[in-house]
Amino acid sequence: STLPLFAIAELLRGDFGIEAADAPKKARAKVSRRLSRLSKAFATSLPVVYEMLSVAEQDAPAIARTDAERRERMGAFLRHWVQAASASAPMVLLIDDLHWVDPESAALLAELVDALAWTRTFLLASYRPEHDAPWLRGAHSTRLALGPLASEERRDLVRGLLGDDPSVAGWLERIDARADGNPLFAEEI
Repeated sequence: STLPLFAIAELLRGDFGIEAADAPKKARAKVSRRLSRLSKAFATSLPVVYEMLSVAEQDAPAIARTDAERRERMGAFLRHWVQAASASAPMVLLIDDLHWVDPESAALLAELVDALAWTRTFLLASYRPEHDAPWLRGAHSTRLALGPLASEERRDLVRGLLGDDPSVAGWLERIDARADGNPLFAEEI
């Protein structure tokens, strides 16, 4: 939640095939190659994308004079990108832990969601029940609430993690009680 544009950058890295070990020059080449395949019109958007991905050249000029102008250019790129990318092939976007998204990414995600309506894009977002964003209540949005695991499911999960050795028998009940039906908590404990 403290890294600006982290969620947006992760979406783009996935589409562009950028690996964590890629040097900035290699990442820029992947971005340029992918966007040029989608549309030659993206050539003017390259500086915006490079900045979002933190791979811009050291001496590259700023993409905007104000934060509002910068965000507008980023939003315009994202809308154009999702429409162009999904026109060539269906697309799935995944946002894991939406509740941790930084405010700048959240604002851009709202713009991205507005652009999805008539595309072949499926956006899947996981988030905690208390999280809310206006676009989650939209006409094209469906919430699937996952309740806590049942008692036997919890025990099966913990047993699968710990194994059946008699030395861990007492831990099964302790972890089950502490995790309160939440599989993530059980795994973490």
